[in-house]
Amino acid sequence: MIDFGIEFGQEISVHRQTVEAKEAITVEDFALGTLLSTASIANMVSEISVELLDKDLPEEYFTVGNKFSVIHIAPVITGSSVTLNAKVVEVDGNIIRLVFVGHDDKGTFCEGTHERIVIARNKLFDIAYDRAE
Repeated sequence: MIDFGIEFGQEISVHRQTVEAKEAITVEDFALGTLLSTASIANMVSEISVELLDKDLPEEYFTVGNKFSVIHIAPVITGSSVTLNAKVVEVDGNIIRLVFVGHDDKGTFCEGTHERIVIARNKLFDIAYDRAE
């Protein structure tokens, strides 16, 4: 087994100056269109997890998301500043489990868990191409 260099307790805190309109809930009702969507939270958590983890991997490896669970506690208006924190809570072979929490100036707006798998780039694509045949 390769030592990936990812360890329990590694963490990241990322502050985003603004939440862009493209991250809003996409529905016809304009009022909802001004709120941060749960899907966008998932995307932001994935992005910061890659930033935290992938830098410690050999060049031929990267992480891919496997599981995501979020509690969307409070709405966030687009244009708000948010901070997301993620922390590695378990390393089990090539499976990395993280917890995360999101804050804005009013407090916590989300929390949850995220699981990523360390995999060789070529292996991931071999699996995908085999499934496509």
